[in-house]
Amino acid sequence: PTPPKKDLKKLKENSGRTLRFSIAMKNPANGTEMKPCNEGRIFVLMLFLEDDTITIREPPLRNSGHIGGN
Repeated sequence: PTPPKKDLKKLKENSGRTLRFSIAMKNPANGTEMKPCNEGRIFVLMLFLEDDTITIREPPLRNSGHIGGN
């Protein structure tokens, strides 16, 4: 299949614009408890307005046991 065409007007108007949100993990809806090692983990969700893509990153925290990144 051919890739969708890019919206050039949107690319030009929103070039370099991003929305950034801080998000956290929540207990699952199925009633199970979250593992203690996952409590308090914070992530950064970035929405790039020029092409409607998202990225979720976890900033590195010292001595947390989790490696930050994508």
